[in-house]
Amino acid sequence: RFGVIQRSGIDCSAFTQKLYKEIYDKTLMRMVSLQRKQVMPVEKSNLIQGDLLFFHTTRPGLSHVGVYLGGGYFIHASSSRGVVIDKLGSPYYTKAFRVGGRFIDINAHLRTLLYH
Repeated sequence: RFGVIQRSGIDCSAFTQKLYKEIYDKTLMRMVSLQRKQVMPVEKSNLIQGDLLFFHTTRPGLSHVGVYLGGGYFIHASSSRGVVIDKLGSPYYTKAFRVGGRFIDINAHLRTLLYH
């Protein structure tokens, strides 16, 4: 459900935000467009588990995000089916896919630059 974080539903960016916090202890911003700014682009052929996947589905620009699981599958919050696992290579997602991205921990990166 778009813009929702509650027991009855969760939208895609809230789902990725929650998953990243619980699994990776990383903080993602709340909106798809802002999450895109927190990652470095990754070619589809170089995706690894945990990479974010960005799609153009309903609205102009990036409108959907999921998390790559490996083996060609990803998990996401679908507006019609809830939290689901789908195949990235399915016709619908192949057409909608725009970019993959690997999370950048800016604070850790800056600490590395400053102290090494």
